[in-house]
Amino acid sequence: MSDGYVVDVAAVSVTAQRLDDTAAEVDAVAAALGEGCGGDLGPGVTAAADELLRSWADRMAALRATLADAAGDLRSAGAAYLDAEELRHE
Repeated sequence: MSDGYVVDVAAVSVTAQRLDDTAAEVDAVAAALGEGCGGDLGPGVTAAADELLRSWADRMAALRATLADAAGDLRSAGAAYLDAEELRHE
């Protein structure tokens, strides 16, 4: 680390938490979509709508995992920076 560059570890932590919070909200959306259309929409329409909703539920689940991974990566980066700063000052 250069002497002129400082990471705001608290901001990294807040951002990681925001990503986790967003992941939880996306998870709720995925769960709602996974319930299907919830009724008979007509011949062939119900199955098509359910398939579409399942497809979007899968996409939301993938987004949730990506957000959670990004939050974890940010936490790891913040921890690594703190470790490097401690070593630099020893």
